[in-house]
Amino acid sequence: MLRTFAGCTLFLILFVSQNVFSRMDDLNNKDNIFVFSSKVKALQYAEKKKLSGLKANTTTQHQNRQRYVVYLKGYRQWSVAFKQAQTLEKMGYKKIEVRKDKQGRSYSIIVAQLLNKKKAGQVFNKLRAVGLKNVKVKTDMIKLTRYIVKTQQIPVVPIAKTKPVVDEKKTQAPIGLEIKKPVVGLVEKVLPPEKEEPIVILIDEDSLTDDEMMIVMSDESDVTFDIKMDDELEAKDVVWAIDKMVLEEELFTRSSSDVTNVEYAHISSHVNWQVSDKWDVQLAARIDAYNQHGKRGTDVEDATLDYEENYLRYRDDHMRVTVGTQTIRWGRVDVLAPTDNMVTLDLSRGVLPNWDDLYRSSLAIRGEFFSGQSKLDFVYLPKFREAQLAEDDESVWYPVNFRNGEILGGKSSPLSRAIIQNATIDDHINGDGGLGFRFSSNVNSVDYALTLQRVRLSAPSYKINEQFRQDLLVNPLMAIANQGSYGDTYTEEHPRNWIVGGDMAFQWKQVTLRFEGAWFSDMPATTENLEFKTYDGFKWATGMEFYPGDADTRVILQLSGNHIDEKEKIVDRDNSMTLSGESETLFSNNRWRLSTKFSLGLDIKDIYISPELSYLGWEPFEIYSAVHYLDGSEQSLGHFYQENSMITVGWRGRY
Repeated sequence: MLRTFAGCTLFLILFVSQNVFSRMDDLNNKDNIFVFSSKVKALQYAEKKKLSGLKANTTTQHQNRQRYVVYLKGYRQWSVAFKQAQTLEKMGYKKIEVRKDKQGRSYSIIVAQLLNKKKAGQVFNKLRAVGLKNVKVKTDMIKLTRYIVKTQQIPVVPIAKTKPVVDEKKTQAPIGLEIKKPVVGLVEKVLPPEKEEPIVILIDEDSLTDDEMMIVMSDESDVTFDIKMDDELEAKDVVWAIDKMVLEEELFTRSSSDVTNVEYAHISSHVNWQVSDKWDVQLAARIDAYNQHGKRGTDVEDATLDYEENYLRYRDDHMRVTVGTQTIRWGRVDVLAPTDNMVTLDLSRGVLPNWDDLYRSSLAIRGEFFSGQSKLDFVYLPKFREAQLAEDDESVWYPVNFRNGEILGGKSSPLSRAIIQNATIDDHINGDGGLGFRFSSNVNSVDYALTLQRVRLSAPSYKINEQFRQDLLVNPLMAIANQGSYGDTYTEEHPRNWIVGGDMAFQWKQVTLRFEGAWFSDMPATTENLEFKTYDGFKWATGMEFYPGDADTRVILQLSGNHIDEKEKIVDRDNSMTLSGESETLFSNNRWRLSTKFSLGLDIKDIYISPELSYLGWEPFEIYSAVHYLDGSEQSLGHFYQENSMITVGWRGRY
């Protein structure tokens, strides 16, 4: 019994050993394929294998693959996006990047770039599950190049043991010596190389290199689609969100100001219904409330309800059509872009809002048509909406100061002050806003756009009553004495302009450069005899964005100018040049942010500087304090609003 068991065990061991060694021999003789993204590394590896006695062959393979970019969109502040990116890194996501969109309006967070649609959907759903409703998926085509090294053992074939042919004459030994016969054994013969077959490797979703993951995030006009893998994320997905909340106390610092302090509150929210993969509906609104405390009858209490983006939208792979109230941004630079004329300005709080908050929505019909990296954009404004001004003319941010007799940007004199102090303004505006076209594309990593517009300017200009003006030229004292008999002293004007312009942006080393310019057919101005006229003009701007030192600091600089080609003397500024900018720095484990925005006139004295310190440790809320300092010479913004220098303390939430 024991002998039988020992015999079976020995047989099993021999059988298993034979199979294991046979499998190892097969593996040793099996071809090995190694994939490299670097040609240099591939050649070095192949040479190393050749020196070790292996056969190595290198081939190049190109593939066009569809890439799925999972990203979070719509962050207006870089610091908020940066903190969210760090949170994602703690969740285990690698190679997180914060990118600015093509037009520089907002920031997006690149979470993952994959070649596998299913895995992109899994990332999408995980982000939605933790409450990140702004997650999107963008697709594009990329060309992948791989260098494939195929290695294999050099095969040998044993030849049967035979007696080698020996020349007896040559092997005869001299007298006294003995020649040994050749050893009969194995002779190795190297086989000729086999014909190489083409190697095709399907590159997986984890093999993208840093160069292949370079992507310039599109603005909201580019095609995006949602990958919905779970039942609860199917069409008919309704999302409700609060976009922004603000509570602020403003303390005026100049003793000469007519106002001591202002309380301000704001809330904005939206509901979006994804009816299907091609249709969605959105409703959005905002509430702003002011309480201004004055010294000499300048108290103002006001609360306004306003619409934001409310629309019906259809989209497919090649087009998107939107009907409703929209905030359409076409310019590329950060501050008052020259080609950005399809949008309504928000001047209700003067210089206090962030640059991205200086706009309101207006009724529009928009069609966007896509082809590769190019897009044609068409917008029609069926009803013109003028710039949003402060609701009460006693507000410190109203563009006409009736107490001092000044209009923003105008030249003052004893006569003009007397007129304005007793003036009334007709601000009833009718008609459509106009239409515009914009073509944008990318060539050799340069984003560019061309635009043609026929629109009305949103910012107000003021035209004096013509009969009143003529009487002023004859007898100013009599005309002013009877000013009320002429009806409204001024009419608010928004000249309709032909606008031809363009913009471009590209990356140079670690700096993003932006350029923009536009020609206007009818820029408004007032002559020395108070006549309202329009002239040709040109607006231009150039800017840069960079991150000095490390990723915790961001800097934006912009140089811009306006020129009016006047044919006679005017009281308005015919040329202006401004240097503006913004910086943000995070410190103390990104719990604090120090930011500064500024605007400095280069042709006349015009100063606005606003440093702000914010505590970010109470996400998604911030507690902040800021200083707003204004000063300048006549006709400058800093001069007109210099009494509004203030210190602000507030709380805000961005979602």
